[in-house]
Amino acid sequence: MKYSVFWLLNIIKKVCNFAPSIAGIGIACFPTRRQSERTTMTLNLTKHLAALISALVLFSSCGRQEISDPVEAVPAGATQITVMNLDEIAEANGANTLTDDNGMTHASEEAVAMFLPPDLLRPLSAVVSRGDKGVDTHNVVMFTASNGYTGLILKVNSREQLEEALQPFRDNDFDGYDAYAVGKRMIALSNSLCVIAPDEATVKSVGNSGQGQVIAEMVGIKEFLSSDNAIRSARRAGDIFGKKMSGLWLCTSLRFNHSSVVVDLSAMHPDGELDSIGAKIAGEIDPDVLQFVPGGSSIVIASGLQGDDAKLFGIEDLMKRYFPGDVAMSKSGTTLWYARPAGTITEDNLLSPRVWNFAAISQMPQAEGDKAMTHMHQITNGVASFDPTTDCYTVNRGDASVSYGYVNGYFIQSGNGQASFGNSNPFTQDFLGARIAVIIDIPVDSSLRTATGLPCGASLTFKVTTGHIHAKLAFYGNSAPMLSTIGSIPTLRNVLPFIIGTK
Repeated sequence: MKYSVFWLLNIIKKVCNFAPSIAGIGIACFPTRRQSERTTMTLNLTKHLAALISALVLFSSCGRQEISDPVEAVPAGATQITVMNLDEIAEANGANTLTDDNGMTHASEEAVAMFLPPDLLRPLSAVVSRGDKGVDTHNVVMFTASNGYTGLILKVNSREQLEEALQPFRDNDFDGYDAYAVGKRMIALSNSLCVIAPDEATVKSVGNSGQGQVIAEMVGIKEFLSSDNAIRSARRAGDIFGKKMSGLWLCTSLRFNHSSVVVDLSAMHPDGELDSIGAKIAGEIDPDVLQFVPGGSSIVIASGLQGDDAKLFGIEDLMKRYFPGDVAMSKSGTTLWYARPAGTITEDNLLSPRVWNFAAISQMPQAEGDKAMTHMHQITNGVASFDPTTDCYTVNRGDASVSYGYVNGYFIQSGNGQASFGNSNPFTQDFLGARIAVIIDIPVDSSLRTATGLPCGASLTFKVTTGHIHAKLAFYGNSAPMLSTIGSIPTLRNVLPFIIGTK
């Protein structure tokens, strides 16, 4: 493009230089007043024409100036932008290096395949076959265009290296790009960018302002995408949640270390201002409820969801299937559930109430608590025994026991062990500022780990605050790489790409 601009400017220069000669010939041959006027008109017309052509060339060069930042090159109107550090993703799967002489190593390809559509994997492997000598593998941009097509944009470090690596795939060039065909995808190469896309039209949309929002103008979203997390993805929230979140972007980041993956999600305005997504979901959890949770609990779930129709991922419906008491979420405060092993857990009895001590704890006013107590007295036929140390009643129901009571503003029910207030546990930080909190802990040496088929111990923390949704999955007692372990657990294999929306 820059050479064509210089060529046009040179033509303009020659036209301007040649104009006086034309005028001089006119004066010599026809030295009349009328001809002098014509000569003046010719000079003025030439100057105006030259100025017009210069303006058009300048406008053309500015509008199509090649962009070197892959994020800024994302087509206008894109519905999702994901930036990936391929090296960190590969390392999380135990890869010592991203590439070898033939493309991505097996461990690298296995890791990247978790987050990339299958038809983009082969051309990407061909592009990065020269490692960071050809392209920047630390900031690979995947975008979903307004027509639904998905493409990749990479910054070029060495065009010569790429041309050599891609020579076997050479195809017809177009519009200033060298073109290559790998599988069902096109690779288009310029001096600064490498684009992998389904067709020429998608390639040509890269770097053009077009219609719709442009990432370069969304300073907050652009800053988020420039963070140093292994994966950061921004999606139009309205496409998922409808008009009530129109204009917002769901911004999700993933970062890895040798034993854990951390996910952070927020709803963000284009200028970077956070939306109070958590406040729209639930009220704040009363931190005092944590004192009901005994040590050794494997599952703790707390919620500030309120109202007659409050639902928490269907957990309350699951509880009703196995819990011998009544399950109801708080209408005006905090709801808590916890579970801990009360016996040896096996694959066969994993869902049996007999091997679990679990409790449902609901915050409610005194009047509602009194009604709940009366109701429980009636369904237990008034035979429950009272324990003054816990202020709870206990009754045996078949092979399980049920305890209930109204303590410190909470109506509590528990199976296979009484619930009590004033316990200590390690979950304080997980409840700080939370509106929803889920903690799952499975020790490496527990029968629960064996029963669930996990290859190692694991812990999951999920937390909703006013402006963020935060999750951390950690493994311990495990020698396998982080992503390899996730991939070996069927229920987890597709969780991460689902969270960031890449599959």
